[in-house]
This record gives sequence, structure tokens and C-alpha cells, in this order.
Amino acid sequence: MRILRAKNLIITFFVLLAVYQTGRLWFEDYSNHSLFKLSSADSVAGNDTAYTSLLEGILIGNGNGQIIKKCDSYFFSEYKEDFDNAIYAALNKGNFIGEEQINWNSTLKGKFIIYEYNFEIENKNIAKLFSVSSRKAAEITKSIDSIIIIPNIITENSLTVMFINTKESKGFKYIVKNESAKKVMENINTFIESEDELYYISSDQNGFDVFEKNIFIPAWNSNNFSYNSITAQNPLSDGESVIISKLESYVNVFFKNPAAKWPSTVNGIYTYSDDNTVVKYYTNGVLEYSGYSANDSKNKGISFFDNYKSASAFLNRDTNIKNDYYLKDYLVSDGKITFYFNYRLNNVPIFMSQSSMKKTSMNSFIEITCENGKVTKYKRYICDFYLNNDIIEFITTDFLKAIDNAIIKYNLETGNENFGNIKNAKLAYCYNGGNIISIKWFVNIDGKIYTL
Repeated sequence: MRILRAKNLIITFFVLLAVYQTGRLWFEDYSNHSLFKLSSADSVAGNDTAYTSLLEGILIGNGNGQIIKKCDSYFFSEYKEDFDNAIYAALNKGNFIGEEQINWNSTLKGKFIIYEYNFEIENKNIAKLFSVSSRKAAEITKSIDSIIIIPNIITENSLTVMFINTKESKGFKYIVKNESAKKVMENINTFIESEDELYYISSDQNGFDVFEKNIFIPAWNSNNFSYNSITAQNPLSDGESVIISKLESYVNVFFKNPAAKWPSTVNGIYTYSDDNTVVKYYTNGVLEYSGYSANDSKNKGISFFDNYKSASAFLNRDTNIKNDYYLKDYLVSDGKITFYFNYRLNNVPIFMSQSSMKKTSMNSFIEITCENGKVTKYKRYICDFYLNNDIIEFITTDFLKAIDNAIIKYNLETGNENFGNIKNAKLAYCYNGGNIISIKWFVNIDGKIYTL
């Protein structure tokens, strides 16, 4: 009897422990939970979906000046692990050569892979990003926004990895002998043989000195660039009113016990609540979650990546997201960090127009705020995007003309004939609230975005 009673107590303990851990994983602090599926010593954190969404895309070059960009989920799932393992090997087992000034002409003369981030990663976070000890990345003393992997074409098992701060044109160089070098080369050869109409060129390599740093600019060889438009659809609307049953299925994922939530509707705003959670759906198409669980003071000051893991885990709960997303930017304010995500489709990012930003009071399609490793607010503009195979459109304005037009607008707006720094020039689908979405130029001058 004593043995039986002891067994029952043990079983009860583990059941309660499982319930507690499940509750924490879903509704509280994600920062201390590992999101990574490590299968071997050479696996890295970058393989996980959480870190895949840090990248808008990956650039692939073969030295001819025409660089391919890949940002679809198939490419990330099939090939990114090989590139991550090469970076991991360089940090973990490679020789640090030193810090050097980047010469883009020589750096891009051979075959290479480039991770390009839309923001700077502090040097203290690089070790966490690639799952190595902090001392392995101690030589990297500046923030970075790019990583270049260069396989050695003579020695198959050797590669160079450079962690780059493009604004200062500084790079931290590692060389390593590792089996991953051969795999990187094979993957590069696979993609440089593809015939992508759209490619990218380096501004520094081509002598375009109007930019504040080296950027990769979209280009094409013919008189125009043809592409498929995309279709936008709100799955919660039938065209006239909100589909309540569908809305509730979108809301339920945020509640521990959906049956216990209570609904209300005031001025067209649908609100669902329980003791710890409020979810609202607004007339402008924005779904908003607010969490009110007690804040854990022991996690104060946790890192960017700990908060990012929490945000990513929370995003994974929203199983109604249909499109790939990536981190556009982030903002730290008053002890909180807000992550801004945009979508990507057809190998091209999707941006909100200025009018859509104003209508939704959002800067991107997804905004998620964390404090001390917990998600306190989550906003998503509800809209699904689909490739439209029936509509082919054309872009005839190249980047030089787009920049000229943006400068004219800047001069008229500011009254300043001397334009400031051009931060970027990108092609992206421009969502303006309509059903058919076309690609536009987005030129950033002194922080002002001009859509052309």
C-alpha cells in the first residue's frame, strides 16, 4: 500500500509539473525556454524560426557583380542551416585574423553569401545568435549589420567569415577549415545558375557615393522588370460585416481557456476579456492583445535576444498568420522593446503605404512589445496576401530615376536643395488598403520615406 501510495504521489507531482510548465510556456515568460532544436554540437540557434525571421533575405554572389537575393521560406528551410553552421564553425573553431577596413571591390570579387540585417546587432549578442560562448566572439568589438561567408575556391574545406559594420566599413575576419565550406560552395553554385530577372548590385562597388553606406540596390538588364502582383484579403470580413465565428477563432488562441472569456461590442470595437487578457478587434482591421500578468522583476535587464525569443514564441501561437514575416526594426523605450515585422512574398518584402500606416496607427503589419522577457502588447493588421498569377505588371523606373524623383520631392518638401544622406532604396509591394498590390520604390532620405 505504501509503495502504491508513493507511486500515486509521484505521478500526481509530474502531472501538476507538466500543467505548470505548459502554462508558463504559453502564457508567461518565454525568455528562459529554449526554442532551438539542437541535433548535434554543430547545430546553431540560427536554424530556428525565431532567428530566421531576423533576416529579410540572404544575398548570393559569384563575383560578376549581379547578386541574387533569396527571402522565401523554402530557401531558408533548405539552405540556411548550412550557412549558419559555417558561421558557427568560424566563431567556435576558426582563427581570428583581425579587424580591417572593408574594400567592397575585393570582398565581392568571388563567390559569397551575405546575411543582411535591417538593424544593428550589438556585439555582445552575436555569441547568443550563433550559440557559442561569449569569449568565442569577444574579438568582435562593434555592432554589426552584415555577415559575409566566402568559401575558398582553392582549398575546399576553408572559408572566410566577416562580421561587418557597414556604416564604418569595418569587418572582423575569421578563417576556418571546416566541412561546411564545401556545402556552402555547392549551395552557391546551385543558385547562381538560376535565371532571376531581378538582381542586386553593390553601391560602393559601382561607385554610387550618394548613400551613407554600402547598400545592395535592385536592378535588371532589360527596359523593364516584370512581376506578378499580389492580392490582399481580410479573412475576417465578408465585404460588408465582420464574420464573428471567424473572429472568435482568431481571438481564442490568446486565451488559456477560451470558453471563459467574455465578449462586448462598443462603437464597432469587438472586445474579449478574462482576468489577465484583453483582445480587441478594431474597425480599421487591427487585432490587439494586451496581457496584464504580474511582471517578473527578476528578469529586469534581460537581453535583446531573450526578449526576441519571447516575441517569436508568442508569434508562433498566432497560428492564423498565413504569410512569412521578418524583423523590419525594433525600438527600445522606457524599459520596453517593441519589434516591428513586415511580410514577404514572391521573394519581395511587403511594406505599408503612408496612408495605411496612418489609418492603422502602425508602422508595420505586426508590432509586439516585450518587457523583461514577457509580451505585454501585440498588434497585427489582419490581412492575408496571395500571389496573383493572372496579373503581370511592369516597373520601368530604375533606381537612378527613382532616387532623382525622391530628391526632387525632398527638395520641394524641405526647401533644401542639398539633399541629406540617402539611407536606402528598396523595391517592395506597397499595401495601400486595396485588393491588388503593386511593387513600388521606397527611397529613404534623412529618415523620410518616399514611395515612387
